[in-house]
Amino acid sequence: VRVDRFEGKMGMFTLNHLEVHLRNNLLRLQGGLRVEACVVSAEAEFLGQIPVEFAPLYTVVPQSEICALLESPTDRYRAVLFSRKGCANSALLTQQVLGYLQRHYPERFRYVDRTPVQRIVLNKADAILEAGSHKVKAGRVVLCTNGFTDHVVENSQGEPLISADTRWVKGNIGYMAAFVETEQRKPDALSFIRNTEIGGAKPYVYVTRRPHDVAGETTTLTCMGGPERPLEACEQYDLSTPFPGRILSEMDAQIRPLAQPQRPPGTAYDYTWHGLMGYTQGGIRRIGAEPCNPVLLYNLGCNGVGFLPSVCGGERVSRILAGEPLAPSIFDPK
Repeated sequence: VRVDRFEGKMGMFTLNHLEVHLRNNLLRLQGGLRVEACVVSAEAEFLGQIPVEFAPLYTVVPQSEICALLESPTDRYRAVLFSRKGCANSALLTQQVLGYLQRHYPERFRYVDRTPVQRIVLNKADAILEAGSHKVKAGRVVLCTNGFTDHVVENSQGEPLISADTRWVKGNIGYMAAFVETEQRKPDALSFIRNTEIGGAKPYVYVTRRPHDVAGETTTLTCMGGPERPLEACEQYDLSTPFPGRILSEMDAQIRPLAQPQRPPGTAYDYTWHGLMGYTQGGIRRIGAEPCNPVLLYNLGCNGVGFLPSVCGGERVSRILAGEPLAPSIFDPK
């Protein structure tokens, strides 16, 4: 599967946005990590208020350059932060990884689709999974993706585990829409903060573009996302629920102008979909063994960005399963 790599861009419009992200960059610099480039408009109202300690971390450019980078005619956004991004057909990638494992490790790997687990009982050295009328005995169990609230986990050894409704990961339903452009445009990822202060209730919106092959022709698939809502108490996510017309209208009015200003409002979309996302309270993925019983492991909490973190988490979990001692990590379950 094709994976496109490029520098993504995030639009910012307040001093708070700059202070938060430039301070993050300062920590990266102090820790020897890659620093993300940042440019600020010469017309930014807060330009003179940016703390002096951040001066080496940004460059002042004309407002026209900000608009060009974000491909937006509006002057609302006054700064851009760059970060390395990648874009691919993640569903196809998952299918190809699955096929690879089935071909190369038939004696070690088994995939059983549509087998929802209702209950997991953790013992000292194994676990019993109840799936419909079947019971499966496993040496270790890994909870991953976003299937974190539709089953019961019981610990027969020691302290009871935290219940599903108060577990680290909470469910949010995210909504996306996409349209095909016949013009071949370069891959990109653009995000736009909408809160005046970072951490507010209004989610950011984002646009991704990547090559899209249809009937032997390469086009451009432009995707828009951002709207989401939390699962209510005791609510189970239903994949078959129709896409809400109200949300699509909001996306068409608010995100479409950022994705493709030349696209007429009200034009039908080629794809609409929604999915379940897992959010942790602090926005940090949980990767590793359950402290109360290491028979259970986690790779949970996409926090809206699940592609690369899930791969990183899978690699760490595999090393734990192989018995490799690992240094403490910020991702360790507590």
